Amino acid sequence: MEWKKIEQKGECPSARSGHSFTWIGGYNYLLYGGIEDAKNGKIAPTGDLYTMKIGASDCTWTKTSANGSDKPLPRTQHCALNTPKGDKVFIFGGHHSPQARLNDTWFLEVKTMEWRRIG
Repeated sequence: MEWKKIEQKGECPSARSGHSFTWIGGYNYLLYGGIEDAKNGKIAPTGDLYTMKIGASDCTWTKTSANGSDKPLPRTQHCALNTPKGDKVFIFGGHHSPQARLNDTWFLEVKTMEWRRIG
């Protein structure tokens, strides 16, 4: 086995931690949330969504937005998983701030990029 750094193209996400990175079918992945580098001296979770397609020697990022009137709060340290077909991504919990732990469940319909709250 050998690690190989690949070239990143497109709208690359900023440095972050506490995000999820989930397979959504084929060579495609979804990055959601996390904590970005401080902006204006304030560190806070984000609700950013990026898709990434892996090629033979590179990957291409695309920043995307989700549809729907009800969307999850920005978060970090959440759990995410996909359905077997990769058509939905479920997220649960996480932190909205150091004091605010979340206990909610959402799914993102990958084809339409629409959030739906469960329960």
